[in-house]
Amino acid sequence: LTPSTMVAHKLQMEGGAMASAVDVSPSGQCIAFGDSYGVVHLWGTGSDSVFNHYPLPSVMPDEIKPPPKLSFDDEGPDSVHLSAVPMPIPTTGEPLLSDWPKDCSKFVRRKAPQIDPEILSKMKVVDFVGYAPKPSHIRLNQVPYDLDHEPGMRVPESPMMREENPLLLIPKPYRQVQIKYSKLGIEGFDFSHYNDTRFAGLEIHIPNAYCNSMLQVLYFLEPIRCAMLNHTCRKECCLACELGFLFRMLDHSQGKSCQASNFLRVFRTLREAAGLGLLLASEEEERKAKLCQLIQKWNRFVLQQLNQDVQPMQGVFGTEECVPVVESVFGSGVETLTCCKMCGWSAMRQSTELLFTLSYPHQAATELKQQSFTSLLEYSICREQWTQAWCETCHKFKSTVQQKKLRFLPKVLSLNCNLESSQDRGFWQEQQKSGSLTDPWLPLSMKLSICSQHTLSAERLSEEESKSETSVVYDLAMLVGHVKEAWMEAPGNLIAHIRVGPSYHKRKQGAEKMQWYLFNDFVVVPITSHSPAVFPTEWLVPCIIIYTQRGYESLLDVSVVSCLDPSLLVAETHQPHPLQSPIICTPLAFTECPKKGDLVGIDAEFVTLNQEEAEVKSDGTHTTLKPSQLALARITVVRGAGPMMGTPFIDDYIATNEQVVDYLTKFSGIKPGDLDATVSSKHLTTLKAAYLKLLYLQETGVMFVGHGLKKDFRVINMLVPPEQVLDTVEIFHLPKQRYVSLKFLSWFYLSIYIQEGNHDSAEDARTALLLYQKHQELQGKKTFSKSLQNLYDTGRKHKWQVPQSE
Repeated sequence: LTPSTMVAHKLQMEGGAMASAVDVSPSGQCIAFGDSYGVVHLWGTGSDSVFNHYPLPSVMPDEIKPPPKLSFDDEGPDSVHLSAVPMPIPTTGEPLLSDWPKDCSKFVRRKAPQIDPEILSKMKVVDFVGYAPKPSHIRLNQVPYDLDHEPGMRVPESPMMREENPLLLIPKPYRQVQIKYSKLGIEGFDFSHYNDTRFAGLEIHIPNAYCNSMLQVLYFLEPIRCAMLNHTCRKECCLACELGFLFRMLDHSQGKSCQASNFLRVFRTLREAAGLGLLLASEEEERKAKLCQLIQKWNRFVLQQLNQDVQPMQGVFGTEECVPVVESVFGSGVETLTCCKMCGWSAMRQSTELLFTLSYPHQAATELKQQSFTSLLEYSICREQWTQAWCETCHKFKSTVQQKKLRFLPKVLSLNCNLESSQDRGFWQEQQKSGSLTDPWLPLSMKLSICSQHTLSAERLSEEESKSETSVVYDLAMLVGHVKEAWMEAPGNLIAHIRVGPSYHKRKQGAEKMQWYLFNDFVVVPITSHSPAVFPTEWLVPCIIIYTQRGYESLLDVSVVSCLDPSLLVAETHQPHPLQSPIICTPLAFTECPKKGDLVGIDAEFVTLNQEEAEVKSDGTHTTLKPSQLALARITVVRGAGPMMGTPFIDDYIATNEQVVDYLTKFSGIKPGDLDATVSSKHLTTLKAAYLKLLYLQETGVMFVGHGLKKDFRVINMLVPPEQVLDTVEIFHLPKQRYVSLKFLSWFYLSIYIQEGNHDSAEDARTALLLYQKHQELQGKKTFSKSLQNLYDTGRKHKWQVPQSE
């Protein structure tokens, strides 16, 4: 286009109107102007100009996504069967080479998969037919059938947030587990769906439950487990005591999930933990948490705290000196030589290290050299460090060099991996490439010794060498890792690879064997022996590595002695308040101490510490995002036999320093001020003191009689064997029918009106005991089934409301 070829056209508009819009037709043959008076001026190339009244964008073909890559190795968790690849079907009718002969095969119908727990939780039964809304993660008229992968690595589908994501490389057993709550809350979730073993997982709905993996690690160290079980003290907030209570639950569990609520409650009260930033007080802090660094700080802090709490043991390290139990297991003797570079002043200091932190060479990615893990370990433990320290000669802080030397090796070597920077993670990733499946870079076994110059000498051993080695050999026992892909916004989750020893299998299964397991909160699956040492660092970053000295358990005391005695129930340790009302319960006499099989009635009352968080969707459905957090407020236990049957011998109110958002007075009878030690007139005690009393009764083998004990023991955080629980809510219940309240049962069977005002735990425990006696009486007359049917008929007639008393 040149100036000579340009033609200027003048747009004439009437009344002084101005052009306000312009547009060109898709055909390029017309142009339209709009003026400020609303008039459209159309110009065209001629009278035969073409218009396209329905212009649409060009339709392009759909992008063909490449099929996902399939792995056919025998070790990987995502490996598939070769038979999963479709093959062309021969049209000649000839059999395939892989076809089994008819005499060696049998036609078996495929088993129907289990019904999703979310469907069962929302199902309503009408005329023996169940109706439930279709969950969003299930396709209409389709039933998925999963191929069986490697044994133990298969985790079934669930209402947990584990939807398929083509970009997610993390295998299902390793993924973060988020509970999707039903209308029943946490009680409506089937934890057994994710654990086919006899070992218990730990639940995650409790604040600061990120430490579940390390709690499992401490439990599966036999000397630490025994030391915690043998420990009790008078200290109110003692981590060792609470850890012992948790280990008792893990011992008694046969695959049923447990929760560390009492341990974490005490953990929240420690000022040192808050000062180190180990407490995640809000959801915002949980989202921003750097779990890899957090769990390593937690490891160092808890080991030091347990070392202070647990009593010393005699005769370790070949001496008669008393050494704390934790120090006898994790302790390494270290001499630190500090030397001033200005004046030459030097000083020697002896200490005991409970763990070591790995240090990595600072090299560019292009200069990385192959380095064995054993040489890295030697460098990290005995390396020289430059630091600012006080010089006694210069009388000021000067640059000094510190050199560490070893005096003795630990029974359990705990290593913080310290992979905080991308450079350090890149070093680990490059070094792992030098290993193989049979000979990984992270050794499964290694020989450690102290040289003449008190430095560490480490030598990796193959499986054959480690079996024949007679010197001090350390075996890989545990690895705690952080699971997260780089593109994920969520903080990820922590898992633990743990080698479970013969003693644990013997207690759980009656057979001694050695097996590796993956603990991902309440997901527990067996894994291969190479999985802890060979893993993709793209989504699994090691945080803590633990090696154990072979045969170290024989060098330490691993016996368990019960430290509970009847004086917990007989002696009264409470200091009465000046305004306190008379105690309504009568402590047991020594002649009344319960024995195995004795009946006791029990009831508990609770208060709410955190309200339930829920959302109501546009269709009216109610979804629980986070259940309410309950705390024990009152516990009552009554005698089950004798002249004082029904009289309480435990009636404790639990003092609390935490903020209570709802006292639930209508259902608990607890009023504001009842749990405050400064103004309460009740018999106040600590949660630990009340827990010890119940623990003594449980270990004695008494039979607990109550109403709704499943929830009570769950909030108390105590695992009672089912054979010791007599729950009237289950006894007086017809299958597939509603559960009956204690108030209605008391009116129907005992003609007693209870709970006229606020609830009273002593009254409820006594009523449950009388109901059980009534059940035994009807069973003896063989009329219980008939009375149970009459109960439901009467309940429907009265709409399950107790008639007013005359």
